[in-house]
Amino acid sequence: MLPFVISLLPAVNPGHARNITVYHVNEHKFGAIPLNMNTADVIGDLFFDLLEVFIAPLACANQTGPPKPGPNPCANPEAVGADLMVNKLTLEIDERYSGYAACNVGINGSDPFGHPCKSDTYCCFCHVNGSMKEDAPCNATLGYENVYEQFGQWITPGGCKPSPFQPHPRPSDCYAAAAFTKLNEVNHGSWYSSLDLGYCGSPGSACTWRVVSVDKIVQRSCHATVFGAAVQKNGDPGCLLGCGSQATNVSSPCYVDCFYKAALGPESGTVGGAIAGMSLDELQAAWRLPFSPENEGPADDASCELDHALRSYADRHADRVAKGLHKSRSEYGRACAKSLLAANEAFISGGAAAEALGRHARAAADFCATAIEERNWDTPAWQEANLLALCYQLAALLAEVACDAQAVTQPSAPAEAQSQAEADRGAEAGPTASVRIGAAAIGIFNLAVAAACNERSAPAWLASVSSLLRRAEAVVTRLRPRQLHLGAETQELAPWHAWRIPSALPTINLPEFSERRRVLEVDACSLSCASFFCEHLQRGRPVLIRGHLQAQQWGALDYFSDLRSLYVDAGGRLVPVAGFKYFRLYALDQTPLLHATTLRAKNTNSFGTSPVRLEAPLPPEHASVAQAEYIEGLLAPGDMLFLPKSMWHYVRSLTTSVSVNFWF
Repeated sequence: MLPFVISLLPAVNPGHARNITVYHVNEHKFGAIPLNMNTADVIGDLFFDLLEVFIAPLACANQTGPPKPGPNPCANPEAVGADLMVNKLTLEIDERYSGYAACNVGINGSDPFGHPCKSDTYCCFCHVNGSMKEDAPCNATLGYENVYEQFGQWITPGGCKPSPFQPHPRPSDCYAAAAFTKLNEVNHGSWYSSLDLGYCGSPGSACTWRVVSVDKIVQRSCHATVFGAAVQKNGDPGCLLGCGSQATNVSSPCYVDCFYKAALGPESGTVGGAIAGMSLDELQAAWRLPFSPENEGPADDASCELDHALRSYADRHADRVAKGLHKSRSEYGRACAKSLLAANEAFISGGAAAEALGRHARAAADFCATAIEERNWDTPAWQEANLLALCYQLAALLAEVACDAQAVTQPSAPAEAQSQAEADRGAEAGPTASVRIGAAAIGIFNLAVAAACNERSAPAWLASVSSLLRRAEAVVTRLRPRQLHLGAETQELAPWHAWRIPSALPTINLPEFSERRRVLEVDACSLSCASFFCEHLQRGRPVLIRGHLQAQQWGALDYFSDLRSLYVDAGGRLVPVAGFKYFRLYALDQTPLLHATTLRAKNTNSFGTSPVRLEAPLPPEHASVAQAEYIEGLLAPGDMLFLPKSMWHYVRSLTTSVSVNFWF
């Protein structure tokens, strides 16, 4: 039946069909398909951004509108709406255009031109020859407008001047007027109107346009960050320095003022001021940066690309998950639900709320962890809440990395000092960011694998996990190459080397060993089964068996020393130790000194835990830990540690590592 159904769908007339790439900005809730919306080519949307969207913080600071009738950026949902997205699509269109239709979101029952329009709904009104003053009936054809021809009348020689609309122009008015001068007859910009009357999405309708692909969706806050940083590089560094703490806030009036000075010239915001700044080609290139393909230069910021599956799932199900937590018997259910909803709200708000997103996500994840430590999760909502919290944590970390990268690009120091500062910053902050992102990604991966193993009830959120993990991988791969330590040397490596687990012990961040506390070490070749059984297994004595896996000639040692094998090959495997780990072992009689919480009797899923950070300076409340006796050691690739039952253990990875536990 499916081929028959498809055959009934209308198609664009092949004799007049062609593909075009278009962009449009709108609130996320309206979706990427531009039904009853306006779209544009790069120049057209760049012009709209300069005229209506980027200018909004500066224009709205004094409540000044644009220098023409139409949507006020201070009220236009496409300029100041919640959760704005910039969408890139490929459309197949019938190029027999009609006049342009102005499509806007209804506010208080009308559109910006006074036409009746249901609030929070897109409405389109067609005009005679593009005139905003005379309405005309709409039809199914794709509407078209040459932006330069429509707005060329606003180009005034000699810079910004008073007009009937703005008798006393403010800087935002002059910047908007200066934006017109970037257009010309050749690079004119195109606006399109795609009405539902011509959408090829339902049988029986006229068909003048259809969506070939949704190529990319970028959060508007992220687009502004990348676009703004590229433009600010062309401006006076002193301008942003004058913004103080707002020097990286793309929604602050000071930042926006510096942006337009860099884009259009330092005098373009004054009456009669000269218009200069960047060329139209340069502005186009900067505006397109957030849409650059993966692995094509610094514009490939993986945190910019919206994880649409996760966002859509969270929009639909966060409330349901929170209600499920309210039904839990755990005392932490309601608190977790509150934190989860707060994290979701911050996630929807975008980049500006990254700090709040991370804070609320960590709280929700902590509640999930505490709940399972005290008793089994008593409702499926806990598992879903845990994954959402971890995903929100990862999103916050990716946003943090993006913000750090943006901060480095700000002209806060001379070029040579800035270059050295950037290098120092990368050496200091990079590994920490990599490790934190990696830890969050591993938590998500583990939970997703556990859920996927149950094929009958694999949750819908699994669809969002792979793209989120790919984003994390892309960021970590960019952070790691300059920071990989191979023996005593630090080398510049190709990105794929980030997969390789170091085969030599690093020279930094090593623990201080005490010979009297070293665990007993035995070479694998000198240890017989009988001696192991009698001396260690029966007596419950720990032992580190050096080179055990090499002695057994386990080929997986080489296989798993390169994580690309895990990435390329599928299937479950037993994984020997790869990489290096430091460990400490505490006997059971040391429990009173460790501030341990033993919960095995109440919960089969949890083990004894302690909040103490053993290698960090001990706070007064944990001072007793310093008196606890322990033994310690270092695991290298191929080693095996026998850990007797009822021993506390602490492990820290010294490098990227892979290991497996055998319980018997």
